[in-house]
Amino acid sequence: MDKEEYKVRIGKDKQLVYHPDPYRGADAEFIRRFQEAGASHPATLQDFFVRLAEIQRQPVHQNIPAMQIELRNIKVAEHMSEETTAFTANLYVDNQRIAFVKNEGRGGSTNYQPFKQEDVPNIRKAEEYCNNLPPAVYPETVIDGKPLAVPMNLENYIDDLLDKHLSQKEREKFNKRIEKHQEDSILYGIPDKQYYRVKLIKPIAEILKSLKGMEALKHNIHEKIIPRLKEGESILNTNLPAELMRLERKRPTKQSSRIDDSPDKQQVRKI
Repeated sequence: MDKEEYKVRIGKDKQLVYHPDPYRGADAEFIRRFQEAGASHPATLQDFFVRLAEIQRQPVHQNIPAMQIELRNIKVAEHMSEETTAFTANLYVDNQRIAFVKNEGRGGSTNYQPFKQEDVPNIRKAEEYCNNLPPAVYPETVIDGKPLAVPMNLENYIDDLLDKHLSQKEREKFNKRIEKHQEDSILYGIPDKQYYRVKLIKPIAEILKSLKGMEALKHNIHEKIIPRLKEGESILNTNLPAELMRLERKRPTKQSSRIDDSPDKQQVRKI
């Protein structure tokens, strides 16, 4: 009898396989989370486990009624941020504004104060809800061989919301740079994190107007860029025809030297 197994893809050429214990059977809830983390298209194993930890922090709905907790009107004061991020925001629970949130950026706690006395019961409900959530797990911080796990409460939940907000802002900035630079460059690297830029002598749209330009671009991509891709890296352009991306990735050879060892740098290649 074949062993039961579940697979998720990591990056372009790796897989992570989960084999349930044959004596215990499959854990349906873990399999769901395993597959949901894989569906986020992780570029590296670290990306996968970070996503899996985020999913594991979500409430088990049959035990904890869902509560919508949000931060709105977030204002970050980078010039005041020393040991922590200095910010202010409004706290909403189930679309109702209930508290003003603030961190002074000096390493202290994130504080929240009700806008009016009538908001206090709703704050208490949010506190109780967060206290019953699973602990926050941080795979990138390992203590005694185990990822750091921090008990959840409303303050930590708010801090996690702020971190997600800041991460989203960074992704938006990253994608704007990608959109600008890809007009006349081949970009490759790790999605949402960093990239390398190989600048061309003409805009890509102009190169693609001729068959000769298409062939030259295809040659450069598959002979000079793809062989140099490291673990978790890929070509990030969204303005290239699919046919230029279909060939399998080639392994780096001893003769293949890196085009550029610094992110977001330029190298001119004649096309």
